[in-house]
Amino acid sequence: MRRIVLVLIFFMAVPYIFGGDRLVLKPSSPLYLFPDKKSEILRRLGFGEIVQSKNEKQNDRNFRFVSDSSGLSGWVEAQVLFDLEGRGAYKMILRSIDRMLYSTNTGLNEFESVFQYLNSLEENGIYHSDEYLYLKIRRAVVLVRILEMLQEGENKRMESKLLGYLSKNPEDIIPGEKGTHAKINPNLFWKIAEEFRGKGPGDFAAFLGVKHTPEADCKRDVFCFIGDERKRRIRYLQLNPNGNYANVFANQISKRFETLTKDLETIQCGKGEARKEIYESFRRDLQSLPYRYGKKYHGFLKKIQKECLP
Repeated sequence: MRRIVLVLIFFMAVPYIFGGDRLVLKPSSPLYLFPDKKSEILRRLGFGEIVQSKNEKQNDRNFRFVSDSSGLSGWVEAQVLFDLEGRGAYKMILRSIDRMLYSTNTGLNEFESVFQYLNSLEENGIYHSDEYLYLKIRRAVVLVRILEMLQEGENKRMESKLLGYLSKNPEDIIPGEKGTHAKINPNLFWKIAEEFRGKGPGDFAAFLGVKHTPEADCKRDVFCFIGDERKRRIRYLQLNPNGNYANVFANQISKRFETLTKDLETIQCGKGEARKEIYESFRRDLQSLPYRYGKKYHGFLKKIQKECLP
């Protein structure tokens, strides 16, 4: 009994020893010379960077003594680190990225740090299957935010950075023309959606494909609307007829049809020989979907055919 008491006293008297690899979850986290926020900053750690805990005895549990890949050692706030010896690194990474995406306080430097980390995924081979795909999709979403921030207001430094992103990611970005902003290429999302149709990552990618595919300004032209939806929501339904967003998109199409065909005398049929081809293509698209979709839109198509394609 006396021995047990002595052991307990020893562990209470000696500070806990922290060791092992740690993952940095906050971009630009300071590496301090001493465990004090007022101390000199040796460098800033990047998002997703792995540091090695130095197993230093310490009384202040708010900091960890770590070493980066170059051997530079210093103190980091414990709350920005995740212990890689435990499970759940992927979920923590994903949660941290989403938190930054939905926060209005995340700055350009933070997003750039995250983007740099996500760019390295193919090389480091840490994540596989769905985990890798979801992070690959997040890479494109982070790039969207970076492009938005680089084009806010007029700033020569930002313009220079934007040109850098355009040159390094030519397939990912559609350059702006005639006063329009550069935007993400929606094919980034559609490629994943096509390859992984009917699966979780493909469903999410298709949703983002709809969101980032520019919507045509059709006003009340029914054939313009039909042609545009074939590139967006109908395309989603073809890939994921039972997907998480299927009912939402299907109802949005239905409401728009209802608005355009409510008054037969004011249906705007537009002009051009392509109308019949657009109409037939849309019908073929519906035939490839479950019956409920064809049934949902049959009445609207019948009105359009009667008024515009005699």
